[in-house]
Formats: sequence, structure tokens, C-alpha cells
Amino acid sequence: MTEENNAVTNFLDKYKYIIGVIIIIFLLVLAFIFISSQAKANKIEEASKLYYNWNLNVLNDNIEKSDEYLNELLNDYEDTGYAKLALLQDSTKEFEQGNADTSLNQLLRLKDLTAGPRGNKLLHKIASINIARINIDQAEYDNAISILTSLPNSSQDAFVTELMGDIYLKQGNTSESRAQYLSAAEMYACLLYTSDAADDTPCVDLGGRRII
Repeated sequence: MTEENNAVTNFLDKYKYIIGVIIIIFLLVLAFIFISSQAKANKIEEASKLYYNWNLNVLNDNIEKSDEYLNELLNDYEDTGYAKLALLQDSTKEFEQGNADTSLNQLLRLKDLTAGPRGNKLLHKIASINIARINIDQAEYDNAISILTSLPNSSQDAFVTELMGDIYLKQGNTSESRAQYLSAAEMYACLLYTSDAADDTPCVDLGGRRII
């Protein structure tokens, strides 16, 4: 035991500075993680307050104050979920008020903010589909097709396929439009199968979507 104790003592004496540096680095990393998490929590809390105040002023038709809160939320907290939800809500409001271009810009910003591996896939898809719908209204059919086909598994999505049918119909391509509508109808039909009997249907399960 004495030899083992001496070996440990000698090891600590020999490498005490290296061990000290490692401990300091470890503590600094822990401190950084703690401070970062606290800062993120504070940022989310501030964003939630702005989001709440923005919604409150929108409901009260206080346009000046609502714009003030929205601009602060988007400029200072655009990476938070509250800012992204506000963008989606505001784009809808602008479109309903006839401001299609403003709505489109909001949606394009939302699409960029939610892109990438760490982005919000649901909001990214919603933004992309709404962009395509505005493009269709503005007869920007090529842009709409580009947006829709860039979505993951777009050919396996019933609603996207239906929109593609709308585009081809407006372009006068009735045969392709019919093919898209039939494909969408088959997908919708598979989505309606919820009974045990549906399990006997020759469908393929693709992420919660049953495709014939």
C-alpha cells in the first residue's frame, strides 16, 4: 500500500500543473454552459413578453404599439420561437388585409429562419406552402413549383400534390393536373383508413403517411 501511495503522490506532484489546468478548463466550461443557458432563458422570457404585448395590441387595434413590439421582437429576438410565430401570424394578417407582397416578405423571412438541419421543419413547411400559394395567386407558377418541389418528400404529400394540380390547371396542362389530383386523392384516401381493416390494405407507412 505504501508503494501505491507513493506512486500516486509522485504522479500528482509530477502532473499537478496539468491537472490544475484541466480542472480550471472544466470549471470554465461548466460556467460558460450555465451562463449561456441563463442568457438563453432570459432571452426567451423577454421574447415571450414582447409576443404577448404584440398580440394584446393587435387585438386592441393599437397599430402603432403593435408595430413597435413586432419590430423589436423580430429585430432583437428573431431566433426565438416567439418571433417565428409572430412572423407567421403577421403574414396571415397582412394577406387578409390585401397586402400580399408584405405577407410574402414575412413568409420568405420565416422560411429562411426555419431552414437547415436545426430549423423548425413544421414552420418551414407552412411558410413554403403559403409562399407557393401567394405565387399561384400572382401567376408566378414556376416559383411556386420550385418552392413546392424543394420540400422533403413533396411527391408523397397529399396537400402539396393537390397544389401542384392547381398550378398545372392554371397553366392549361390538364393532363398533368389530372394526374396530380388523382395522386392526391389516393393519398387522402389512405389517410382516412383508421380501422383495423386498413392494416390489410397494401399501403406503405412513410412517416405517419400511408401511401398505396
